[in-house]
Amino acid sequence: MDAAAPPPPRDTLLWYRLACSLPATLPDAVLHSSGDDATVAREDYALVITALGACDRGGRS
Repeated sequence: MDAAAPPPPRDTLLWYRLACSLPATLPDAVLHSSGDDATVAREDYALVITALGACDRGGRS
């Protein structure tokens, strides 16, 4: 992954796939560690979700 890459443009297929299908928080089941590593992973995931923005499917027909 390129950490400097911006999120996909809003309302594109890739944006919808990510914004509308990813869970709001990182599930505990996917973490293979605990403590500080898990905390950092959750914080990083939250940044990604925030950068994507909320999924809004209601405006499309």
